[in-house]
Order: sequence, then structure tokens, then C-alpha cells
Amino acid sequence: MRAAYAMLPDWLYGFVPPSWWPARPRYFLGYTLNILPAPQNATVTRSVVFSKRLHSLVFGARAFVTNTTDDAIVMPATGTPPTKMVMLSSPASNQVYTSAPVPIESLCGTNGYGTGVGPRAFQGAQPAYWPVPIAVPKGSDLQVILVNTGTGAHNVRITFYVAVLDTAVRKAA
Repeated sequence: MRAAYAMLPDWLYGFVPPSWWPARPRYFLGYTLNILPAPQNATVTRSVVFSKRLHSLVFGARAFVTNTTDDAIVMPATGTPPTKMVMLSSPASNQVYTSAPVPIESLCGTNGYGTGVGPRAFQGAQPAYWPVPIAVPKGSDLQVILVNTGTGAHNVRITFYVAVLDTAVRKAA
């Protein structure tokens, strides 16, 4: 009997560490990290573990910022300096993904805008898909450091788009 491999597309192997091969997506998920509220002029640190048993690839994110009562969407005015800055790292695997805080809109896409309620209220809400995914080893955490330099506290929700990889070699039946 030969081992049968369920493979990812060739282009994706450039993003998967060679020690994780053979790999295939076990499942995809959107994991939302809530920072409720992000206090004014404060730094908040949160950690996320996507899977304790399987490796993960984080390939994008989307941020949604509202006031603390969740009845208004907060968007920076054009030409104003950003008030929400984010850093990503993985202390357990000794990796730093952003060497300095970057504007949340640059790393995580944009807030929704529009008029009305329901889906119309979120027209233009765009996630950011990263050109190089973040490889998070099994059991390791992705640490998010949010710096709020704004004039008030806000609720911040960051949704990460993740592929959880199955790296087990399966035997052919």
C-alpha cells in the first residue's frame, strides 16, 4: 500500500512551512476577537489560539469599530492620522509579523458605511487579504496588540480568516 496525499494547490506550498507538508485544509474559519471596549489612550493585548492540535494559516482580517453602545460605526476622516494601531506577533514561536504598530485599516480592511439598517448599513465593508499568510504552529498563539490613541473608548472586533491544516499522512484504503 502507498500513502495517499491530499495536497493543496502548488502555489499555496510557498506559504506553508516545509516541515508541515503534506498539508491540506481541514476546515476554514472566521475567528472574531472582541476588544470591548478599547479604552482611550491605552494599549490592549489579546491572544488567540486557533487550534491546539493542528497548524493554521491566517490569510486575512477585517476590523469593525463602533462606539461603546454599538449604535454608530466609527470611521476615520480622510486625511486624519489613524487612531487605532495594531501589532501582530506569536511569542510562543518567537515570531513578529509587524515590526511596528500599523493602522488597523491597513492591516484589517475597512469599516462598513452606508445608510439604512441591515446589509445596506455595511456597504463597502472590505476585508484585507494578505499577500503572505501568517503561519501559526499548533498550540501557539497569535498575539494582537491594539493601541488606541483616539479621543474615546471604542468597541473593536477583528475577524481573522484562517485555514486550519491537517498535516497527518493518510493511508490509502
